[in-house]
Amino acid sequence: VRQTRLRIDSENFDDLFVMLIDSVSDFIEGECNRKFMEAEYEEIIIAHSNRESTIVLKNAPVTEIAAVEYRAGSITDPNWMEYWPDNWELLDEESGIIVMTVALERASRVTYTAGYANGEVPEALQQAMLLMIGHWFANREAVGINQTFEAPLGAKALCAPFWRPVL
Repeated sequence: VRQTRLRIDSENFDDLFVMLIDSVSDFIEGECNRKFMEAEYEEIIIAHSNRESTIVLKNAPVTEIAAVEYRAGSITDPNWMEYWPDNWELLDEESGIIVMTVALERASRVTYTAGYANGEVPEALQQAMLLMIGHWFANREAVGINQTFEAPLGAKALCAPFWRPVL
């Protein structure tokens, strides 16, 4: 990145680039309201009615679902019990949507693995990172003479397809 994208031959900025990569990663995850690195996640879904039959997981793509459970006990002593395997189905790994064959009448908990392994991050997100790193490297101060916007609009546009709603 340093040499090809920003045309900087000096290694004096390597520590700055590491910081920028971490900061831009956090920024993009915030813009998209999700994590992208592969990890294990746990989500609690609060049932608002007995007609709900889908769960949209916050992080995707989903590589494994370890457990789909419902709260059989109280709030202070939840006593999580697993749904039968035929009570749910992962509709699509990329979208992270679970279709339930039973109504969600109680709080549910999903434990799953999701995200992209190293080297599998979509090209659009990689390009958004490069745009942001270049922008933040060139504009290291909060306010500059020629700086008229906070972040490149192209980076935000590249992130838009990966945005997850807050439920």
